[in-house]
Amino acid sequence: MSFSSDTKQELCQIADKPCCKRAELAAFIHGIGTLRIQRGGQSMVMTTESPAVARRIFSLCKECFAVSPEVRTQLRKRLGKRNVYHVVLGQDCRVPEILMETGLMRETEEGVRISRAVPLSLLRKTCCRHAYLRGAFLATGTLSDPGKAYHLEITSASEEYAQSLSNFINKLEIPAKMIPRRESFVIYLKESESIVECLNRMGAHKALFAIEDVRIKKNMSNNVN
Repeated sequence: MSFSSDTKQELCQIADKPCCKRAELAAFIHGIGTLRIQRGGQSMVMTTESPAVARRIFSLCKECFAVSPEVRTQLRKRLGKRNVYHVVLGQDCRVPEILMETGLMRETEEGVRISRAVPLSLLRKTCCRHAYLRGAFLATGTLSDPGKAYHLEITSASEEYAQSLSNFINKLEIPAKMIPRRESFVIYLKESESIVECLNRMGAHKALFAIEDVRIKKNMSNNVN
């Protein structure tokens, strides 16, 4: 597996408090959720290439809202025949309630509207802010092997959400930048110190120590030369 996949595996093992579980699930819904409106009601689909992340989403849905989503596996032939996992909250899973509770849908003067902003009302506690950051990375994040480059990024198809997430990360005193890339928007960190701090907030301590080990070896090599 890649360094990024190993880091996600580590993060998916974290046991958290109920408030943090809801915050992390909110990040999944905002990051990879697709809302489907049909005659019988609403459904939500969250898609990932990571089986560990799919299991994580399933568990969070069950623990936070006592619903059991359906997990569907699809073989995507165009991407090296990788499996893709769809975690589906069907019409019997109280989708409108979940979307309201996680901030994707909000009451406004014009009625209920979809919100593309980070749901700060859920993130009043420091632990919940860190859980949301973890969920955002697990949803669409990647992390380069530190032996090759220092680079962490999170992508979004929504410019509004990407900008909101970038602002949120910067308010955590983690300097992040945002750029457009093809049909998506990328929030990225390139400084090793920023990446280490981000991993620390998310709880990826094994990945953090691996990067610190590479940094020490590179510094020793530079001093010798």
